[in-house]
Formats: sequence, C-alpha cells, structure tokens
Amino acid sequence: MSCGKNLTAEEILEILRNVEITLDNAANVAEELENVTSMGQNISLEGLNVVAELLEDINEINSTETKVAKSMVGIVNNIAALPDEQLGMAEEENSSPSRVVLALEAQLAVIEVGNGSSRFVETNVAAEVLDVTPEDISQVYNVFMAVTDDGESISDEDFKVERGDLTQEPEATQAQATLFIPSGLADRFSGRRGRLVITTYRVPSMFQDTGIAQFNQDVEENNGPLNSRIISASFNNEKVEDLSEPVRISFTPLNPNGTNAQCVFWDFDDKAWSQRGCNKTSNDTSDRIECECNHLTNFGILLDIYGGEQLSAKADFILKIVSYVGCLISILGLVMTIFTFATNKKLRDRKPNQILLSLCCALLGLYVVFIVMISVDTKRDVTELSPLPCSILAAFLQYFILAAIFWMAVEGYNMHNLLVLVHHYYLPRFMKKASLIAWGCPLLIVGITAGASRHYYAQTDFCFLAYWPVISGLLIPIGVVMIFNFVIYVRVLMRLNKTMKGQHLDKTEKRQRIRRFQNAVCILTLMGLTWSLGYLSIIQPASAVAQGIFTVLNSLQGFFIFMLYCVRQPQVRMAWRFQFKCCLPKYFTTPSAASSGSGQPSSMLKNSSSDLKDVPFPTQSPAETQRQEASSNG
Repeated sequence: MSCGKNLTAEEILEILRNVEITLDNAANVAEELENVTSMGQNISLEGLNVVAELLEDINEINSTETKVAKSMVGIVNNIAALPDEQLGMAEEENSSPSRVVLALEAQLAVIEVGNGSSRFVETNVAAEVLDVTPEDISQVYNVFMAVTDDGESISDEDFKVERGDLTQEPEATQAQATLFIPSGLADRFSGRRGRLVITTYRVPSMFQDTGIAQFNQDVEENNGPLNSRIISASFNNEKVEDLSEPVRISFTPLNPNGTNAQCVFWDFDDKAWSQRGCNKTSNDTSDRIECECNHLTNFGILLDIYGGEQLSAKADFILKIVSYVGCLISILGLVMTIFTFATNKKLRDRKPNQILLSLCCALLGLYVVFIVMISVDTKRDVTELSPLPCSILAAFLQYFILAAIFWMAVEGYNMHNLLVLVHHYYLPRFMKKASLIAWGCPLLIVGITAGASRHYYAQTDFCFLAYWPVISGLLIPIGVVMIFNFVIYVRVLMRLNKTMKGQHLDKTEKRQRIRRFQNAVCILTLMGLTWSLGYLSIIQPASAVAQGIFTVLNSLQGFFIFMLYCVRQPQVRMAWRFQFKCCLPKYFTTPSAASSGSGQPSSMLKNSSSDLKDVPFPTQSPAETQRQEASSNG
C-alpha cells in the first residue's frame, strides 16, 4: 500500500476489496483497514459498506489471532468517531455500522485468550474476553465502566470485569454503567467452555436508530435519544434469550434532566432500540436508572423522545380511576342504547339512527378493549404482557378508535346533507357504502401500520401504539376527520342560528337559546369533536389539564349519547314504555305519561316534528311548538 502515489481511502478500500482474505493475510488486511478508517470523514457511505464486507470476510475464516481482534477494535473505535449524520445515513442505506459491531463481537468470540482473558481499551470502545467454564459463570460476573474526567475517553482503570456480586459496592454506584451477569446463565451452557465477551461504548454513534434520529434532528438540546453509555455481554456469540434469572444493568444518565427513561437494547434484526424483555426497576426520581433484561446484548437507556414529562404517579392513578368509572358508565349506556334501537324497528329504520347504532357499536368495542388494556397495566413502566398479546390488544384498540372516528365522519356528512344543503343529495345504498368505509378503512390502516412497524408496533409497558405508529396510524387519520367535522359543525351552527333569528320570538328567546345550546351539545358529542382535545396534551404547560378534560369527556361519551339520544328523546321514552309496560308502574304507561310533559297527547309528536324527522339530534317538544304557534298568531 505504501508504494506509488498517495492513495485515497476509497482507492485503498477498492484494492482491499479485491484481495482474497486468508489466515495468513487477515492480520495485515485488518491493520490496513484500521489505518484507512483513521482517515475519518474521507470515507464515503460506500466505503463504510466495503469496511463491513471485509470484516465479515475476516469472520468467515475464523482467525484466532489477537492481532486481528485488536485491529478490529481500532476500526470500530475510528468509525465511532465519525459524525452521527454520516453513520445514520450509512445505517439507513446499508446497515454498515451495525454490521461492523456484529463483526467485532463475532471476532472477539473466537480469539486465543492468554491467562484467561484478553483486554482491549480504546477511546470510544473497550472490550474484554474471558475464557470461562459453567463453574466460573455460576460465581456471577460484574462489569463496571466509566470514562475519564474530561469525558473524552473510556477509562482503562475504571473498566473492570470481576467475579462475585458487587452491585452494592461503592465502585458499582460510582461507575457510569454496570452489568450483573447472573449465575443462572451457567445452566444454559452446562458442560461447555466458551468465551464471555464484554464490550462497552463511550458514544452511541454505532447504534443509529434512524426513526428516532429523524424525529430529533431539529431538537438542539438533544443530540441523540440515548441517555447513557452502552454496555454489552455475549457468550460464544450466541443468541441468549429468556433467562430464568434476569441480567441486571444500571446507568448514570448522561443528561440528568432527561425524563421517562426507558431500558432498551439494540435489536440487530430491526436496526433499532427495543424494550422487549427489559423492565425498569428504579423509580423515576432516582439518580441512577436500574434495569432488568432476560437476554444478553447491547444495553442502554433512552430519554423521553416525546417532548413532555409524565404525569405524577398520583395524577396518573386519578386518571386511571376516572377512566375506569367513565368507561363502565359509558359501556352501560351504550348497551342500553344499542338494545333500544336494535329492538325497535321504527327507530332502527331511520338512517340517522342506523348511523348512531353503528357508532355506538364502535364505541362499545373501544371502551371494552380500553378497560382490558388498563386492567393488565397494574404497574407503571413495567412490562406485564409479552409483545405478541400486547400488540394484538393495541391493534384492537387502534381499530375501534378509527372505526368510531370514521362513523363520526359519516355522522358529519349526513348531518351536513340534511341541515346545510338546500337540496338533499341522494346517495344510493348509503348505509352499505358508509359501512364499507367506516368498518373497512380502519382495518386497512391497522394492517398497514402493523406491517410497516413490525416489532415496534406497540409499547410493551402500556400495550399502546409506539410513537411512529401513533402518528401515522392514529393522529393523522383522527386529525383529518376532526378538521372535516369541525367545518361541518360550524356550518350546521350557522344554519341553526340563521333559522332561529328568523323567528323573532321575544317571549321564548330564553327557551330558544337553551334549546340551541342543547342541540349544539348533541352535535358536538355525536361528531366526536372532544377528541381534538387530545392534541392539546403536546403543549407542555397545558398537558395535565388537557389530559384530565380529555379523559373525562371521552370516557363518558357513550353515557352522553345515551342521555341525549335515548333519555332526552320523547320517541325513545315512548318506545321504552311500550316495551317495558309489563315491568313499569301503571302511571308510567298511561296516555298522560306518554306526552312530553305538557299534558299534550303523544300522538302530536309525529306531526309536530315531521319536518325534521331525519335530523339526528333532539328537536323541540310538541308543547313548545304549540306555544310558539299561539304566540305567533297573537
């Protein structure tokens, strides 16, 4: 390489790419790669891909030379010093940073170990390889890692791998990252001798979660989501999962102001941070984050990438109780509403009531799934369900939320057609088409969201959608429907106001205003515009108040529908009297009781409200209609 003109990094890599790697030249190739990667920003994305390919080729020949491993540690150390933007693009394009890390771990697992261990410490990366037996592992191991006082390098003195449970020792609390390997690991490798490989990273640049990086790219105070050093353990480069005794990890957060810390590991399959199998065991106020995981891999902790602080434990408990009570009341109200309309043909035949019935079914499914979801979440920030059932629960919740929202959009469209348009637009087979859209589109959205996000579809601590699925699979569709319904809501209110102004009824102005307000509340409830309050929770000063109002109003939406569209409707009360006359006292079923409360016979109801028979919200009572006519004539 030193002959002839000065070669660029790309030219050297192209030459190395054409070299057949053998046991004889592996050390020389690795050393040359270390020199090339030290050229820093002169390496292109394709150059990083070539480096990863060459390291993978070296792995295939199973070289046991310590010199090869030492050069690989130097290569990873050099690449870790590259800009995050460059490594992020490389991860997205060809996954070269992750492939380089995998190649290092594979090489460390096969090297010759003198005197029981080999040790490599660089500025950004440190590794120690131990030749162990099951008896050695049964005595447990502790790993400690810290950086120098200036924070610019891993401290050789403070990077230790020691036997025995030392988690309560002073050096454990002083280290920036500690890893406790349980004795139960010995049972997985009974009778086998192997390599226990420990690696630590000062910076997270080799682990580029491109989804999180895109979200944080405009946030000046947050250079990356990771809030800790990275520490890793592996045995014989094998996948170790479902340990009976968990691995314990603890970190001192790099940013003490970070909130909502999450215990995560790097998933090489999906090239992203994951919480699967990891639980946070420390509380939110602790200066040190403690975690437990049921597998061996690269561990770290994440900051709150959502931009807001969690509610306090007390506020969270209060909202949970409110949600329980509100949802149970709404479930009861929706069941009664569905029963009322489904069992009464006269009520069920009207199109607005058919839409209302479908909306009630979607809301009932939503409340039932939500009750199940908060019931299984007994501990805050603790994973209590495995990923698969948690994802299924989140999928049902997403589906019923979207179905309810789409039926609210159908309500808005139908209301606009009835009350705003001068000439009603007739759409053949309206309910069949509306049902196809309102039940089918949510299913399509759920399928696309789950397919695109795969393992990161749902959080495992609360069984709710993860961040990006929430945005694409819930917030955007809900936002579009809310804007659509808000425009219709404004137009309907303008129409109602115009109608009221033309009546000039001074003596009944107060009653008209009350009725106008009642109708507005009915429309607001039916169109689900209270759901838009959820967007206010992203405004930090108003987050707690917005979440409280949102929880109260939307957990009781089913109850509001029952009160406004059943209890308050004279037609429904009459249907109840007829259906349950065998169970009600006699005075409830007399003709006078069937009136609207003014002594007028119930038969007047149909005539007095015939002009608005398709309007899906309560109209004025027959007595009020008669009094208005008398006032006009007078």
